[in-house]
Amino acid sequence: MREHRPQSLLQRLIEPEEIAHMVVYLSSEQASATTGGALRVDGGYIDSILP
Repeated sequence: MREHRPQSLLQRLIEPEEIAHMVVYLSSEQASATTGGALRVDGGYIDSILP
């Protein structure tokens, strides 16, 4: 049987302020060259299934 073990590279939950910082960045002129797919603010979450 496999066990489902979610992991975070930060080893903690992210704070709401960290999401707000990304929103501010994306709303700013500094993000004018940011294009492409979805941007994730998840603290480096890795969803893994280990034996």
